[in-house]
Amino acid sequence: MSINTILVHLDESEKGKQCLGVATTLADRFDAHLTAVGVKAPIYVPSFAAAQVPPDVYESMSAEQDRALAATEEKFNEKMRATGRTDRSGWVQGDGDMARIVAGQARYADLTILGQENPDVDAGAYEGFPDAVVMGAGGPVLIVPYIGVQKDIGKSILVAWNGSREAARAVKDALPFLAQADNVTILSANPGKNEDIPGADIAVYLSEHGIEAKTGKTVSDSVDVGDMLLNEVAEGGYDMVVMGGYGHSRLREVILGGVTHYLLGHMTVPVLFSH
Repeated sequence: MSINTILVHLDESEKGKQCLGVATTLADRFDAHLTAVGVKAPIYVPSFAAAQVPPDVYESMSAEQDRALAATEEKFNEKMRATGRTDRSGWVQGDGDMARIVAGQARYADLTILGQENPDVDAGAYEGFPDAVVMGAGGPVLIVPYIGVQKDIGKSILVAWNGSREAARAVKDALPFLAQADNVTILSANPGKNEDIPGADIAVYLSEHGIEAKTGKTVSDSVDVGDMLLNEVAEGGYDMVVMGGYGHSRLREVILGGVTHYLLGHMTVPVLFSH
């Protein structure tokens, strides 16, 4: 597998700037075509206040969305001109549900990049947006943490492994990254007692692709698996995590497995999810 097409969701926020930086770097690394998608989402007004908002306010908010999208498109085009990518890039725009539009576009890309939800500032259309795209994209989704990315990613990768279909899909989707990494570790958290060497089989699979991976495990009865993974990321100096995304519905209360949902909320490095 190669990464020939990358889709990045952009808006005027700081996360949009961070995502564009990561997307441009990866497009150059993989010599991929880069498409940016902007979305004019339905105007969000809390239900208790909706009846009090006059029509001209909605018109003003809609006009502001148009201005922000136009400015974001221009910044994207400026970046593409500055990096010599005008013939290997494009802009698409949709009007409606943000997750539906981005997930729909993601089905025509080898990799989709978007920003982590920041609970302190994100409300309305962006709330639950990354979760829903992971579930609906049909391919790998790289989530960039809102705290930012400090260095080039994918040099030291931690693979969260539990032997599931989703984990296997994530490893296969991540092969282009894994093949270029300096260090790959397959980590099993609280593996089954009958597993002699947890992750050994997937390590053999990777070796057939020319990828040398170490295996490891972490065990605790008192620490949640999500925290165990984050601890390993910090202690091992990893700059990227690969893991399966679990869930069957976009409804918040049942959307994802606990570890996936926890990582989406607490990630400290980019995470490549596949469902």
